[in-house]
Amino acid sequence: MHWIPTGSVPMDHDEMKSIIYYKMTKVVGIMYKLKGSLPENSLKLLYTALLSPNLHYCTVVWAGGHKNRLRSIHILQKRAIRIILCGAHYFAESATLFKSLGLLKIHDIYKF
Repeated sequence: MHWIPTGSVPMDHDEMKSIIYYKMTKVVGIMYKLKGSLPENSLKLLYTALLSPNLHYCTVVWAGGHKNRLRSIHILQKRAIRIILCGAHYFAESATLFKSLGLLKIHDIYKF
């Protein structure tokens, strides 16, 4: 059990990860609905304003362990990147998409 710095309720890694996953699904859904009406730079701004803080908050605490623990969050993150880059092919290499936008993958955020 780990303590969240801002609250008094103890949570374990999986609870923290599921809360972040739930928040991310909402934001990715909003981005998906807006992708036809907003340009790429506005969608990237949404990503950095709404998704990025969730990914960076207490990453050292909840992202530790095996890479498979972050699989669901990483898939959502890749989905958000493909929404930002509307013309990106489904089979395009995600590493190049992240690099083209200048964003870090969840595994790289944890290493950083």
